[in-house]
Amino acid sequence: MKRIFSIFILLVHLTLSCLAANNSFWKPIGEDFDRLTLLADGWSRGEQRDVNPRDILSRMQSVAALHPGDDVMQARAIYWRVCFGPGLEPAVADSLLDEALHLVGDRHPYDRARFMMQQAVILSKQADYADAYRLYMSAAAEFEAVGDERLLGYTHYNISYIFLLLGEYAEAEANAVAADSLFARVHGDGLRLDAQMLLASIYERAGDSGKAYDILHEVSRLDSAGMSTAQRVVFLTAYLPYLSDPDSLFKYSDAAYRLAEVTGDSQLYLSSLLNKGWAFIDMGLPDSADHYARAARRLSYGMRTARGREGVYKLLASVNAARRDWDSAYHYQTLYYDTRENARGDGVLADVRTVNLKQEIEKIRINALIEQDKEATRSRAFLVVGLSLLGLLAASVYVICLLKRKMQAEQRRQMERDRQYIAQLNHEMQLVESKNRELSSNAMLLMKKNESLRKAIREMENIHKNYHVDIGDIKSELVSSIKEDESWDSFKLHFEGVHPHFFSFLKAKYPRLTDNELRLCAYIRIGLSNKQIAQILLVQAKAVIQARYRLKKKMGLGEETRLSDYFVSLTLPGDASPAQ
Repeated sequence: MKRIFSIFILLVHLTLSCLAANNSFWKPIGEDFDRLTLLADGWSRGEQRDVNPRDILSRMQSVAALHPGDDVMQARAIYWRVCFGPGLEPAVADSLLDEALHLVGDRHPYDRARFMMQQAVILSKQADYADAYRLYMSAAAEFEAVGDERLLGYTHYNISYIFLLLGEYAEAEANAVAADSLFARVHGDGLRLDAQMLLASIYERAGDSGKAYDILHEVSRLDSAGMSTAQRVVFLTAYLPYLSDPDSLFKYSDAAYRLAEVTGDSQLYLSSLLNKGWAFIDMGLPDSADHYARAARRLSYGMRTARGREGVYKLLASVNAARRDWDSAYHYQTLYYDTRENARGDGVLADVRTVNLKQEIEKIRINALIEQDKEATRSRAFLVVGLSLLGLLAASVYVICLLKRKMQAEQRRQMERDRQYIAQLNHEMQLVESKNRELSSNAMLLMKKNESLRKAIREMENIHKNYHVDIGDIKSELVSSIKEDESWDSFKLHFEGVHPHFFSFLKAKYPRLTDNELRLCAYIRIGLSNKQIAQILLVQAKAVIQARYRLKKKMGLGEETRLSDYFVSLTLPGDASPAQ
């Protein structure tokens, strides 16, 4: 009987007026406002007890008033007003938080999570656990995303309590353990104590008193200076049912009673009065127990609800039975049974509400799982698409590299072929130039030979004229040696060896060219000057110039075209071409 109060006390101290978090998770919005937010968070965590929260709120509202167009700052000012205004009616607080959520929109997910967390706290106090659970789950996702382990621990803590109410002890334990682990990481000793006490309550309700006692026994070893007054009362109330030694019962019940008086919490004070009375019953002091039982009855009648009155009647019945006042004991025992029966009736309704609550929470969980599955599916789809694109990109880069290497190799091969062709062409050009020089030399030698022979003939004619010497045979021999046709035939034979198809190409392209004009073309091709050509042809240089002019005209070449350049640039059949 005495043990039933521990659960209710945990509910009373389950939620805080404002949930604390590491201020660094707030995105900066203004130096002055951010500084006040730092103080507010510190006060919420119990680290800034030397500041006045109402003063902080007043200064926040003053700063926000200077920035009427900053919706995020206005939303945060509303949030802190709710946190620092525990006297606000739940409906008013909920409406203010709705306004804050509307102002902040989706621009600041962390702000939304904080606001929803505070709404969940309000809904929990109103026993609207389904909506509270939904908000806790939404907030937890953001806290986990940004790494706010303190507030993530709070969400698990509160979700654990909801599952405890539903009798889902496995889920309650898992969330309480998660909360304890998160609080340990942020070095929140006071928070860990709350989580440990919740775990003890879960084990006790689940029928595993051994685990509950182990936790409470470990807590009893802690320095009480590190506990808040409320935490100390909750611990003592939960620990008393496990004690059998009268001295320990009296010690712990008295400590709980004195601390409960300090808190000013009527429910805590009621439970401490009952625990004190039961301790005196166990010690065999019914008169002392009667004093605390009657004080508990007066307190319970002044409370709005009949919660705990059943325990008051049970204690009074035991007190009168110990005094052997059977009529009074029977009277209070009857009241106890009546109250319990009424409680059972209320319990049936509560069971129905619990079943409905379970169904609602299960729907929320299923929807959350469906959303998670959809998100996972989308993530997998994006991953597959991303990997496919990455693979395609890699394949494209690989193919491009292969093509590039192939092109570079082909370019190197082509450059090598071009180099070899150029070297071959240079070699051939050198050979042609050498042959041309040889032809020119032969032509000049022939010219000089003919000139020498003509000079010899002229000298012999002078001798014949002056001395009447017969030179007929010698002159005939000399004249036959300078027959130009034979010289030309020899030159032509050598020229075609160096420049094959030259005459046939010109003849095919310019059929009107005469043999003498073709001969002139050959002399021009090997680079002889007009004077040299004139000496070979036994004509004046002027005649050669005129012949060149007529040749250009017959070939249809412009005046600016040099015949020597034209003949050198001709591409004749059989000429070498670049390797492919």
